[in-house]
Amino acid sequence: MKPMYKEVKTLFSVWQIIIWPVCLFAISYGYLVITTGTKWLSFIVSIGTALLLFHALFVRSKRIRVYQKNLKELLKYATTVAFFLRFGKNVYYSLKETQKTVNGSIKQDIETVIEKMEKEKKLDTDHFRKYDFPALNQFHQMLHIELEKGGDAKELFTPVLKAMSFELAKRDELYRRKKEWVTQTYTLIGMVAFMPVLMVFMTHDLYQQFLSYPVSQGIMAAFYVAIVLNIAAMQKRFIDISVRI
Repeated sequence: MKPMYKEVKTLFSVWQIIIWPVCLFAISYGYLVITTGTKWLSFIVSIGTALLLFHALFVRSKRIRVYQKNLKELLKYATTVAFFLRFGKNVYYSLKETQKTVNGSIKQDIETVIEKMEKEKKLDTDHFRKYDFPALNQFHQMLHIELEKGGDAKELFTPVLKAMSFELAKRDELYRRKKEWVTQTYTLIGMVAFMPVLMVFMTHDLYQQFLSYPVSQGIMAAFYVAIVLNIAAMQKRFIDISVRI
């Protein structure tokens, strides 16, 4: 839970952390009161579903946007380092100059590499693996070769940079395709979710008779929970834009 809370704090402001779950709770509670006819059950279910929806719709969506931004910064980082190396600069100088051109966590990651080079006299880029960017791992392998053995920087890095650009383009393409699919699926889910509400207003007496059975309230609550779980599962698939080259 602590890592999750820490991540949420980095992705959202305090007000967003409060407002979005409250809004989702209000929507869930209103929907459940209408469809189940009971307040206590609606309240309990709404707490869990609001938190689940916040994580699925907001945390995961923000996470993937930040991730895509980081991938672009990583490509910029690799391209800039290779640029300096082609002009005969050493790895340390190239990293120092490149650090000035990037932002956010990438800047800090480069700083970590530089500090280890200064203190331990070695190139350690293992912490970059957290980005799950295979082409970047290839770039760092070439960077180690450049540091230890030297060689033609253009010959070493041009294929790797092309692979990084290709992988990034494929991720963007996959994201766009999945976004279209998710939009269409959400439309269908919205239509299904709206059916009980429509029945409440169009066949009010019959629906109230249905709710007079205690099991009916549980059925409608379970129906809503199933919808929320489907949304969470879809979002998990949506943010998976990993590409293997």
